[in-house]
Amino acid sequence: TSGLYIPIPPQTGTSFNQLAVNIEENSSRSPIPYRTPPGVIRQQQLSNNNVNVLLNEQSLSMQICDLQLKDSRGVFKTVNLDLRQYSDLLMYWHAESVNYASGGSGKIEDGQIYGVVRFGSDLINNFYEIRIPLKVTKPFTTDPNLIWPKENEMELPFSILTKLKVEQLKKKNSSVYTRIKNSNGVEYGILGTPNLGEIRVMFIGVENRFNESVCTEVWVNELRLGGMDEKEAWAAVGRVDLKLADLGTLYISGSAHSTGFG
Repeated sequence: TSGLYIPIPPQTGTSFNQLAVNIEENSSRSPIPYRTPPGVIRQQQLSNNNVNVLLNEQSLSMQICDLQLKDSRGVFKTVNLDLRQYSDLLMYWHAESVNYASGGSGKIEDGQIYGVVRFGSDLINNFYEIRIPLKVTKPFTTDPNLIWPKENEMELPFSILTKLKVEQLKKKNSSVYTRIKNSNGVEYGILGTPNLGEIRVMFIGVENRFNESVCTEVWVNELRLGGMDEKEAWAAVGRVDLKLADLGTLYISGSAHSTGFG
């Protein structure tokens, strides 16, 4: 959370595996089958026989075992995004307890692990962050609404991040991590002076907040932007050429545009 870079010890017992789960290969998975998140419609493709074929739908899966207290693991991707024309960042989360599902003693209760999304110009000095307490799906659940519970749907309003940055700029030292928490336990944070118009890297991971050690599998799906600003904008370009008799010619040009153009 502090933004400090701490290398993973070479002898760490934590294991991490990244893979994909999908509706075609994992619909009979045990103890929890894969289901498409509620409201998500599989894409269709027209085949050579003029028959609509449903395309495969999948999620990113992170399998983590022996994750120590206050430790985190995840994946990152370099990007080049301008988020200023949108109002929200949204994503679905699913979490399950691996040891408990296989008969072990490592049962995870709701809210004991957190989903983490961090993005900014880097992941150490200038970033925004959201941490969500995850509701854990019980073994042998088949209802999509319980596999992808409403409590795990991430909806990050960028207006909150804007307010956080205003408070951050008031401080003399912007290298201090600032965090707020809402009534649902969701935490929003900022370090440094990130810019929503220049997002260069994104991290998605899991934090063990309360247990000595946990083994879990977490799925994430449909990371997307919402609330596109469609308010009209304008732009203008002007140029004036003045010929001053024998003195010469004067060229004057200018341009202007309002917020949201281009």
